[in-house]
Amino acid sequence: MDSVSTVLVLLLLLQRLTASATADMVTVRVTVPTFADLGQTVRLQCHWKISRGNLYSLKWYLDDQEFFAYMPGDQPAKTLHQLQGFTVNMDESNEHQVVLMGVDHSATGKYKCEVISEGPAFYTADKGAYMTVVKIPKEKPVIFGTKHEYHRGDLAHLTCISAPSRPAASLTWYINDEEAPSEYLVDLASSRSENGDIQTRRGLQFTVGQEHFRQGQMNLRCSARISSMYHKTMQHSIDGHPSYTAPVMESRDYSARAGCNSTIRHHTGWLREVTSVLLLVTFRMLTSFLLTHTRRLHPHADSSDV
Repeated sequence: MDSVSTVLVLLLLLQRLTASATADMVTVRVTVPTFADLGQTVRLQCHWKISRGNLYSLKWYLDDQEFFAYMPGDQPAKTLHQLQGFTVNMDESNEHQVVLMGVDHSATGKYKCEVISEGPAFYTADKGAYMTVVKIPKEKPVIFGTKHEYHRGDLAHLTCISAPSRPAASLTWYINDEEAPSEYLVDLASSRSENGDIQTRRGLQFTVGQEHFRQGQMNLRCSARISSMYHKTMQHSIDGHPSYTAPVMESRDYSARAGCNSTIRHHTGWLREVTSVLLLVTFRMLTSFLLTHTRRLHPHADSSDV
């Protein structure tokens, strides 16, 4: 083995030994919430252990930009580099945690805690986690295009709009507690306000049939969800329960009315015939009576004169 190869092998061995020693000397674990509400106070915790030596420095980064440092050998021990998106509570921040107040959407990103042991080794370890600042609405989604009643053969065309939020809410339509088929769904464009809040829209369109009714009712609802933090449902109804009354007896009632009208027309024709016969009989009786009465009064008159 030549001298160059020997040097390379020694350097590789030294690198592995150094990495192993660093892993053994310094360990770091962080507690960072996955989601934080807009304006909330957030505590980021750094759990660290140095097996040999003492702490030289502990630093916090947001997307690789340092914003807080704790160095016990310096006076003061705490140093702040203010970033947009939050304010650091210096009184409560120390070598174990950093407290962020009034976080806004700029505070979304990867937070990393870096721990360095004292020299001469200055072993270093870090650990990071991602946090998303969200705006969770209190309102329910809104449904447009509803009707008080739906008949078989009608076109149901409704639109569900979520309350403004960040990130965007996902919308799901249900018919009688069952998720609506994909062919009923209409994807609509979302809208974004000037401050970045998003309103999601989703349509529901289908031709109403008998299969959509249960005991004469059709229940429709729209559900809005943001991860595990937000889940609200809007149901359209007068009494608070989504109820679309279906005239399930409509065809039967129509048949009954049609039969009734047919019967009335039949009886009307019969009455007209009876009336015509009675009038004819009455006319003949009256004519016969007049002839008989005239002959009695004028026995020698010709019947043609009457």
